[in-house]
Amino acid sequence: MKSIKVIFYAIIPLVVIGCAGNSPPEIPAIEVAPDVPYLWPEEQSGLQSSNENEEYGNDSTLGIENGIIAVVGDRIVTLNEFDFNFYQALQQYGDSVNGRDLYIKVLNMIIERFLLLELAEQKEIEVEELEIDEAFEKHLQKLNISFEAYRSLLAEQKKSIADTRDQIKENIILQKLDSVIYRGLFSPSPKNVLAEYQKNKEAFTSKEMRDISLIVVFVGTYGSAGKAENEINKISKRLESESFSAVAKQMSGGAKADKGGRQGFIGFDDLAEPIAKVAFSLKEGRISSVNKMPGAFFIIKNHKIKKAETISFKEVQHKIKQNLMMEMRINRRQKAIAQIKKLTYIRKLSPTSYQKYSQGARK
Repeated sequence: MKSIKVIFYAIIPLVVIGCAGNSPPEIPAIEVAPDVPYLWPEEQSGLQSSNENEEYGNDSTLGIENGIIAVVGDRIVTLNEFDFNFYQALQQYGDSVNGRDLYIKVLNMIIERFLLLELAEQKEIEVEELEIDEAFEKHLQKLNISFEAYRSLLAEQKKSIADTRDQIKENIILQKLDSVIYRGLFSPSPKNVLAEYQKNKEAFTSKEMRDISLIVVFVGTYGSAGKAENEINKISKRLESESFSAVAKQMSGGAKADKGGRQGFIGFDDLAEPIAKVAFSLKEGRISSVNKMPGAFFIIKNHKIKKAETISFKEVQHKIKQNLMMEMRINRRQKAIAQIKKLTYIRKLSPTSYQKYSQGARK
């Protein structure tokens, strides 16, 4: 059986419980059986609960003991569901992640999905069973797995085919909602695309570069500046009759001596200032005289000059147009989320509470 990589946040199961108006739902306590390792970074343990968003608040339905991470209208985010997504995010971002920030990011993504589903319900967006059947078949084909093998895989993850079909239905609903949200959204005009290009012209301009080789003699290697200077002068003399690469391999103390001191194309700001000034003053194909910098002497060969180039508007206008269109869509979506959010009851478990639980579960 081929392994299947679970994509973070692509699919989130829902638990829907009826409630009246904007009142929080009545949810009985449920058994919690976490079965994933917790990797909340230890160095981020000092959380500031005083800075938490106003949506973090008292709600009798919230709590690790009830297995409830958040309440969004008449939907809930269960502990096990959140664990799964939080663990996937940790795998994606690695050890450098800030535990509190990641908790907020993951939870907000789930809540935004719920809010969009609520908006779709208000817009009376529906999905036919045939649409779900077709999408499910495409899902299996993409994974290149049989129905029975897929069902076994889901069982290992404590999920079912029904869960997958529900998730597919939600994804189709959200796709249809997009067409409603983006209705009437015009493609950016050529004038706006050109203005964006001109405003960010630096981003479309490559910096001037030099393809150089470098021979370095460090003072510390020879014990004194005088001895090091004598050595670099001998090297300079040899370069009159020998190749730069061969001499560099034998005599240079630089990190790329084994490659003949070849640095490749490199920009001014990528070099130490004394080396950069010499490299960018040399004509193509020339070798410099002996130069001094703190703690070392050096000689440079400039193989080739690559001048700064600006990518033409014609080459990038399609990409700029796509980026502008994406920005417009994101803004429209965020406005839609903000509007439905004002009408929806939302309460979230604080990151402090989840951190204490996750650290306790590891022990």
